[in-house]
Amino acid sequence: MHATSIYVVGQQTKPTVTAQLISATKRQQEQRRKAPSIQISCIVYLLRQGLTLRGHSDIESNLVQLLKLRSIDNDFLKEGINDKKYLSHDIINELCKEIYLLIIRDIVKEVRSTYSFV
Repeated sequence: MHATSIYVVGQQTKPTVTAQLISATKRQQEQRRKAPSIQISCIVYLLRQGLTLRGHSDIESNLVQLLKLRSIDNDFLKEGINDKKYLSHDIINELCKEIYLLIIRDIVKEVRSTYSFV
């Protein structure tokens, strides 16, 4: 009887299965929101250093190696490296184009504010 009571009380303090699933889903969504920003920061870093993003193979590429290094601190990045969906060549090229456009806009903005063309 006492063992049953302890078991029932112990089960009451645990969250329900639904609550656990909702919590796990929220945690996974939050991690998936963070991963692209880390990937973009890695791309920006490699572009600033003048390094190539790709290597002879996707596994040996500078981008994947940098992401592996960053995944030491972020466990959820390990899943992102294995999931090639966001590391496809088309997506990386599109991100590079957008980064270049931002840089060009900043340079033009700085030149226009520095020099007045009358």
